Amino acid sequence: YDLLIADSADVADVQAPVQVFVGVVPPDLTALVSIEEDVTSVVDWNRTAPVLRHVQLADVQIGEKPAYAAGMSAKELEERGYEVLIDGRAGPLLLQRREGLKVTFWFLFHTDRSTLPYRLGFPILAANLVESALKQAALSEVAAAPTGVLPPLSLEAEREYTVRGPDGDEVRLRSAGSGLLSGAAAGKVGMYAVLDGSDVVASVGTGLLDPLEISLQASENIRFTELSVSTTDTSFLDSDRPLWWPLTVGAFLLMLGEWWYFQRDRGSMS
Repeated sequence: YDLLIADSADVADVQAPVQVFVGVVPPDLTALVSIEEDVTSVVDWNRTAPVLRHVQLADVQIGEKPAYAAGMSAKELEERGYEVLIDGRAGPLLLQRREGLKVTFWFLFHTDRSTLPYRLGFPILAANLVESALKQAALSEVAAAPTGVLPPLSLEAEREYTVRGPDGDEVRLRSAGSGLLSGAAAGKVGMYAVLDGSDVVASVGTGLLDPLEISLQASENIRFTELSVSTTDTSFLDSDRPLWWPLTVGAFLLMLGEWWYFQRDRGSMS
């Protein structure tokens, strides 16, 4: 899994690079933090943390009260590798812990016992968690190659390879002297495997650049959002005509007439 959200610390052997525990106190912090049956609220939060980006937590009321044990503070949590992202009136509300490439978030209160699900920041918080999981799994930066022709692949020079498409079709190509294998057609979306004999030496995934793109075949009709254009359509479309040109000509003629009227020869008077 890329993202795990659970309301219990016992998740068996399930692993994920991003884990979120809701209403759970980390087992190694039970002596430092306790949960009291009282009402608390958010005092401050780390606005620079990616998971809390654009999340507004002011005036959030919580029906549980995480509190530090006597003589304890955030310093003791930091010594054990935890970072406080949200502070309550008596203790931490959200903790973060990084272990190598793995990051774990601990909500010390149950979100359904707070007003957080009724705030706009809740779906933003969920989206931030999903985005963090995508980044941890290196999925947010992966882009499939477009259909049409596979991008050139750097392989061994002057060697024959078999390119197998997602539908099982195969085509044999020979790499150039520079080692580039190019010209493999990719008319369908899916995974293309490059084989050297029976060994897969490279694989390329293709995807659509646009949902309307389905093939490379010529089409007699081109469909847009507003209208459909066909090669056999001879009708005219109604459209607005600009009026600035005739209005400009009329204004120019009016100016000439006015100029002539005031500049004409009135004749002599006795």
